[in-house]
Amino acid sequence: MKRFCLFLALMLALCIPALAVPIENAESSCRVWIDGAEALVYETAVCNQRYWTANPELSSAPVAIAQAQGSCRVEAEFLNAQVHSAVVRPLSLGVVPEIADGKVCFTLPAPAKCTVEINGDTAGALHLFVDAPDADKPDPDAANVQYFGPGVHTNVLITAKSNQTIYIDAGAIVYGQIFCGMGSNFTIAGHGVLCGSIYDRYADTIVPVSITNAHDFTIRDITFARILMSIQLCFQLACRHQGGEPMNPYTVVPPRISQGLKDWQSLLPEPLSGDQPLRTARLMLAAAVLSDMPEASLDVRADFLRETALIRRVEWQQRLQFLSLLPRERPCERVLLALFMLTELTAAAAQRETHPRARAAMDFLLPEACDMLYRTANLLSLEYGVSADEKLGGMAELMPGRPCIAAHRHPYDEVQPPIERAQASPQTLLSLFLLSCAARY
Repeated sequence: MKRFCLFLALMLALCIPALAVPIENAESSCRVWIDGAEALVYETAVCNQRYWTANPELSSAPVAIAQAQGSCRVEAEFLNAQVHSAVVRPLSLGVVPEIADGKVCFTLPAPAKCTVEINGDTAGALHLFVDAPDADKPDPDAANVQYFGPGVHTNVLITAKSNQTIYIDAGAIVYGQIFCGMGSNFTIAGHGVLCGSIYDRYADTIVPVSITNAHDFTIRDITFARILMSIQLCFQLACRHQGGEPMNPYTVVPPRISQGLKDWQSLLPEPLSGDQPLRTARLMLAAAVLSDMPEASLDVRADFLRETALIRRVEWQQRLQFLSLLPRERPCERVLLALFMLTELTAAAAQRETHPRARAAMDFLLPEACDMLYRTANLLSLEYGVSADEKLGGMAELMPGRPCIAAHRHPYDEVQPPIERAQASPQTLLSLFLLSCAARY
């Protein structure tokens, strides 16, 4: 099964460039203490340019990677700025920092990945990655383990083989490439950093993480920096139904199908206001479901075909009503809501799905949907000056992302073997149908 840490995929989606060679804290723009012990801070090359160009102008930001058991006290001192205000993101952590003696201080209730922004500026924000110690850390001396311990490892070519574990331990920075072809049942793990900054992403043809024709592998916990990944995955799109109040089909009396036909006056209602994004997303999903119903039938009986034609006309009118109710918005705003709907459906599905292939599909689809959501937020902000957070009514916290040079997967990867009906639960089948509708809206 292919499992991806969401944070790793978001780093790819936001195109955060390379971690530089670690430098001493005294030369960094920030110092960090975790439970009183000073952590090593790396100066990181980042691009704050929110549109794509070759060889963009880079700036720097501090990154601290540490480990802690349970909650931990964090103190951060920014050496090149006087701190007037501070925010810890994501806001969903519920962490409110305080400023004392020129330091930003707060308590993380559990190991987490977050950023610390000061004075309302995202440039130069501290990226803090606090992980719990790895309980599944393999034996470094085992025959089937390629182990990279704390320190800097340069010009490394790592070949992943079947039934093998590649482990980059906490405190390790590996500058190099991971390659695998025709492998299976291997794991790439650890709390270290894999960095591709030794390659010129605009001139070299080397892909730092290249996995082709592989299956049943796991990637977890590693922080990827300046990495373009080429991974051909074998998966099936999946989702999960996200509805409102449950309906009892035994107490609902449906009207006759012919009673569903509408006249033109009632068929085109006035659009609703755009102040309820969740309502708009539900209308979009309903329209997508009605447009994705199967059309073909092997039954050629005249009475059956007449009934089918009547049902299709009612469904078409229902879809037209849903589309007419959608607020009058810019296409970019409509796309933002569609991607938000897709992300929410996929996240809900991933929490409950038990089918291994369906779950593997959601593990990959969720960061990909988040990537597109961030890009659309960026376009909406640049073109129209509209905040994606405000457009979504505060239901999501979006930091606009910068477009990449290429898509994350090849169109060939869209062609996958289906999940057998006998092997999937009704919940999985319903989820597959709903998410395929949402993805094609």
